[in-house]
Amino acid sequence: MKEEKQAFVIMPIGAGEDFNRWQTIYKTLIRNAVEQSGYEYRCIRADEIGKPGSIIKDILRRIYNSDIVIADLTDQNPNVFYELGVRHSLKNNTILIAQDTKFIPFDLKNYRTIIYSPTLEGQESFKHDMIKALTSIEENPETIDSPVIELLPELIKHEKDDQITFLKEKIKRLKIQKGESQLGKNSFSQNIQYILELKNYRPLNNQDLIYDLVEEKEVYISDISLSPFHLYYTPYDEVILDKCDNLYMIAELTPMHNATNFTKEIVMILNRIKLKIAKIAINFIVIIPGKLREESLEELNKWFDKQVERYGIKTQTYTLQIWDEDMIQGIEKSLGLMTEEVKLSTLIYDDDNLPF
Repeated sequence: MKEEKQAFVIMPIGAGEDFNRWQTIYKTLIRNAVEQSGYEYRCIRADEIGKPGSIIKDILRRIYNSDIVIADLTDQNPNVFYELGVRHSLKNNTILIAQDTKFIPFDLKNYRTIIYSPTLEGQESFKHDMIKALTSIEENPETIDSPVIELLPELIKHEKDDQITFLKEKIKRLKIQKGESQLGKNSFSQNIQYILELKNYRPLNNQDLIYDLVEEKEVYISDISLSPFHLYYTPYDEVILDKCDNLYMIAELTPMHNATNFTKEIVMILNRIKLKIAKIAINFIVIIPGKLREESLEELNKWFDKQVERYGIKTQTYTLQIWDEDMIQGIEKSLGLMTEEVKLSTLIYDDDNLPF
């Protein structure tokens, strides 16, 4: 059996008699036409979602995740236009319908709209037009039917040009003079922030954002605001920045922090993370303002593997990175921030003073 595709219907809902009228139009006209089209679509409307929690979040997720969206412009309902604007900002494959051309705003005049009559006589004509629209989407799913996406390549080009110029200027400002590492020019924390920006690690401060990153799947990370670890992510691509590719738990080990507490925090976070998206990796990065012996690094990795085995979810990918002075200089070099290695520190961490 083929998996049903989702068709989300945006339309006025109303109350009392208006509700009954729109309910009849939805069930006898729109839903029948779509679900009897032969294309395996299942229609759903906002009042049919029936999940606890924020209704607007559920609607927005449906708008983004649905294979097609059908928007009824009749009566120029403000909620319909808001939700249609969201869809047009995110995806193509939207079908516009209305009971009269007078309901089509000027901005949408150039986009095809199915005009229908909410009568028994109008049902067959509407069904014919809807099947025609669905067939067009099935055969040409890449066709642009959003005014926003139609203009997006031009907008993206300007944005990317601005980003490239910004990064070039930043690298130019950070370029090493006479091979001098940035670790010797700025504060340690400043340099780490430069590196995170250039590696496109973006900070996250709100667990709702984490939920929204990955569409309609369950993602939850307990509040870590009191933890020395700070949460970052990298976007899935440069166009849709709200989809997550990797999550990073980043902490800087300073003389004020006890390394043993860091291990407890890692265990606590591993125990609390609940991700059901296997494609998202959880990366712990512990930054050390000194050098770490290779033997200590091996012990750290063994310890981390044991914790993952005990607390981690089997379908999830977890990594531990230790950024000591050597690692940071290597990262700087790969980013074009330095041309040669420079010895800056004699501080060596070993198993005695780094008790992971």
